[in-house]
This record gives sequence, C-alpha cells and structure tokens, in this order.
Amino acid sequence: MRPAENVLVARHATGPERIKLLDFGLARISQLDPSNPQSLTTPGTGMGTFTYMSPEQVMGEEVDERGDIFALGVMVVEALTGSRPFLGRTSAELIASIVGASFHLAGEAAEVKQLDSVLQKCLAKDRRERFVSVAAMQQKLIPAIEQCPPFSSIPTLSKEMRSGEGATRTLHGLN
Repeated sequence: MRPAENVLVARHATGPERIKLLDFGLARISQLDPSNPQSLTTPGTGMGTFTYMSPEQVMGEEVDERGDIFALGVMVVEALTGSRPFLGRTSAELIASIVGASFHLAGEAAEVKQLDSVLQKCLAKDRRERFVSVAAMQQKLIPAIEQCPPFSSIPTLSKEMRSGEGATRTLHGLN
C-alpha cells in the first residue's frame, strides 16, 4: 500500500507522533476569470485525487464538508484494511466505482457490523446521508474502531475485486 500523499506523520522529540491531514486537494473551480489568460480551467472543473473524491465531487456537483467526510471514510478503510474501498483500472472505472459500487466490511461480530454501519454513513453516495460534520463523525467512528476486534491480517482480494469489477465490494476475513 502506498502512503497517502496528503498524510504527514509529524515526529516530535517530546510527545507522541501525530498524523496531520494536509488537504484533500481542490474540490472545484467555482470562478473563471476571463480576463486572466493564465486561467486554464472552467467553472465546475473537478480537481484533486479521484481515489478520495466523493460522488458529488467526481460528478462536478457542489461540494461541502461532507465531501471531506467521504474522503476520511476512504482513508479509514484504507488504513484498517490495506485496500481502498473503491477501485478501478482506469479513471473511468474508478469514478464508476465511487459513484455506483458499495463497500462493506465482512464479519459477523457485532463490533464489525457497528464499524461497518459507521463507515456506511461516511461513504454514503448521497451526501445528505453522511455525518453532518467531522465532529459528529468522530463521536461515532473512534469508539467503533476502538471496540472492533483487531484486524489480524489484511484480506486477500479476489481477482474481481482487484480489477474493480462487480457492483458490490466486500472485504472478507475481518472478524
């Protein structure tokens, strides 16, 4: 797994290491300055790393804080499982996966189901179904992670999952 480019681990001589999220890239260009010949984009142009973009962002729609909640949900899945929740061999496949595929943690333990429920709220396709703020997400996500049994190994993905094919993405071996 390649470390995320916007995640920095700060090491201090005194105290613990801290993880800092630098940014998730530019969401959208909302203004075009026709008087500026250096302007190469048009309003509504999407920018950033597709892997962490919310469905509304990849579709060029209006974005807000809930897009960051989606990106954080992707990062949490990646940190816990070693794999991103949405895959594709090409940008078009990745966008289709972000917009249409679902992700679920597999496992029968109540704690795994609870964490999956919280992640579903982070990764909801409709932003109105996501947490309303990062603070609200934090209140549910951190306890769900703390109560979940340790992930003993990073799951092996089937050929279908590695290629990004299929409508539903489920990781096995997480209970």
